[in-house]
Amino acid sequence: MSFYLKRFFVNKSTSLVSGKKLKCPFCEKLYGYETNLRAHIRQRHQGIRVPCPFCSRTFTRNNTVRRHIAREHKAELNLKAFEQSNHSMLDSVPQ
Repeated sequence: MSFYLKRFFVNKSTSLVSGKKLKCPFCEKLYGYETNLRAHIRQRHQGIRVPCPFCSRTFTRNNTVRRHIAREHKAELNLKAFEQSNHSMLDSVPQ
């Protein structure tokens, strides 16, 4: 994050507790929470995306991709966990 953005966030409220919305320094769109503003800047102005390791979708937040994986890729996660547990069991079998 640039020096300008770091300085911008240090001087701003983190929520609507103060009753003020946070304005994007690039397009002036308003947000109630700093986390939403940061995600907006990452997606719209910096182009930063988090890819799903199982499909072609991308997301602006790590927690969003984790939620997507839990909902949409249960079978892949179960297979991966199964393969890892079987692999570790085979490693512990005496030869």
